[in-house]
Amino acid sequence: MLTEITREHVESGWKSIPREQLKTARRRLRVQVVESLIDLAFVAEYEPEDQLRQMFTPQTFEPLLRALTGEGSGEITERHYQIAKLMLRVAHERLKPQIPKAFQTTINPLLDQNLLILEQLKIEPRKIPPTSIEERRERLRKKRQSILKKLYRNKSEKKPDADTK
Repeated sequence: MLTEITREHVESGWKSIPREQLKTARRRLRVQVVESLIDLAFVAEYEPEDQLRQMFTPQTFEPLLRALTGEGSGEITERHYQIAKLMLRVAHERLKPQIPKAFQTTINPLLDQNLLILEQLKIEPRKIPPTSIEERRERLRKKRQSILKKLYRNKSEKKPDADTK
């Protein structure tokens, strides 16, 4: 979790950090982010479903997934496309077994072919107009705020010992 100061530095592009400290500050952030991602994977693996259902939802994940695939960025880069392709592969692996047996011989080859085509697309970074970047960032910011608002509202509505069960 970012401190308010770190959040401000990231949002401002680290403008108030002296040049000689910038490398250290960004490295510290990288380490914190990777550790957080590993921790999230650990929680997703070990916490019971009733808890995960409250943490990892399409609504709570959407801002992250959109940001990871370039929403709010000045340029959609190869890294954004690689992450989008990974999400497609994982979704394909997870959803393919759910196709009813009667349709598997028809649908599975089409899914495999479509996935192969999408994975082999030539990646061409594209610039995003500055006005569009700000609009996209504002939409993501509003989604994040809405999620936090609901989280804290639900937290205050529960009885004090509700989370200790």
